[in-house]
Amino acid sequence: MAEGRGEDIVRFMVSSRKRLKTLIFLSGGEGTLQSIKEATNSSSPAIIPQLRRMERMKLLKRKGRNYSLSSTGKVLAEHLRRLTATAEVFERYPDFWNSHELSALPEKFRMRLYELGKYRVLRADRTDPFIPHRVYIKNLEKAEWMLGVSPVLHPEYPQAVLKLVRLGKKVSLILTKEVIDKITVEYPEELREGLKYSNANLMICSNAYVAFTVTDFFFSMMLPLNGEHAVDMYTSILSFEESAIRLGCELYNHYRSASYPLTEPAAPAMLEGNLRTSVAPPTPSFKY
Repeated sequence: MAEGRGEDIVRFMVSSRKRLKTLIFLSGGEGTLQSIKEATNSSSPAIIPQLRRMERMKLLKRKGRNYSLSSTGKVLAEHLRRLTATAEVFERYPDFWNSHELSALPEKFRMRLYELGKYRVLRADRTDPFIPHRVYIKNLEKAEWMLGVSPVLHPEYPQAVLKLVRLGKKVSLILTKEVIDKITVEYPEELREGLKYSNANLMICSNAYVAFTVTDFFFSMMLPLNGEHAVDMYTSILSFEESAIRLGCELYNHYRSASYPLTEPAAPAMLEGNLRTSVAPPTPSFKY
């Protein structure tokens, strides 16, 4: 490919909404002129010249009445689909993304924010500062399993998590040492009881700067505000998309690989004999 050719192709595609929509539409398989017109909301005089130009650029090919992407067109379509989806994520709640620290997320997961899909941002307001937490607890009560990572502790969470464990639901948490110390002092009975269950697993991580929970049907996440280290407890992201749940599971595994079990030397003496460190995290109900 000649120098500058890549920039020419990208400019060619993004400068026309019809061409971009056509590329993304055909990434799902072959299409007729009629189906392309419907997908792009175009007339024949408007779309045919664009299809011919894309053919000349070797991005698509035609066989009979059907159009399909070339091998290079398929690769370009996937990259542009992700770029478009990422832009849509940011445009959905621009104030949130402009005010929160994305660097709190590991880089490879920052590149996958498009997987949040049609998420919501829940914000506290002056009349109801507990909106994010109330919605979180309501959803958590319906979960069949739970994975979580957190450098912060809300006073309602120990009981909410323990309730799941008592019901036999698999729960695996990764917390910072500071949170573990706080639970040990402020919620010793809940901690002692929770560690007795075979379906509960607790690990320690030293470098978590984001708080998130993933269950069988939702993904919830909190990030720090710009320039802050502490997680913003008054604003959260909530997504029910399968792609977001998959993202959450893989994000959990990322932190799990850098965590260690709560073993006796790291645990308070009162927990001696009650520790559970070998419980495998639950397997999501879908394949990924």
